[in-house]
Amino acid sequence: MMQLGHAMWSIIDEMDEKVVFVVSGDLCHRFDSNGPFGYSNASEPFDEACGKWVIEQNGDYLLEDAAGLVDKCYSCGYTGFVMLEGILKRGRQSDVSWSSDLLANFHPSYYGMMVAQFIPENTSIDRQSPSNTREL
Repeated sequence: MMQLGHAMWSIIDEMDEKVVFVVSGDLCHRFDSNGPFGYSNASEPFDEACGKWVIEQNGDYLLEDAAGLVDKCYSCGYTGFVMLEGILKRGRQSDVSWSSDLLANFHPSYYGMMVAQFIPENTSIDRQSPSNTREL
């Protein structure tokens, strides 16, 4: 998935248009013992590692910490996050600086979810968060 992200960056970098890359933000699906997948004590650490990846832009949180827990979590968003990390990493290698915001990271039911954004610093994109986001 990292290599796919690298290849995607090569295409995105050549485009004149602005690009939005959307990834499922579903995290661990095992927060509730009564949920469809039961409970796993890997739930909280996995979701926290994904959030730290966004905040600190440190791939180790995703590729080491979260990767060591993902098989116990049933996260359908993880592979997309790895692909996104490939895009971000290749962008950094091309001297692109990214700003990141973790807008939400919580588990309202048996599964966790995360909303985040990564925006290249050298862009005219309005970084204002939507008015309907909430602090957690």
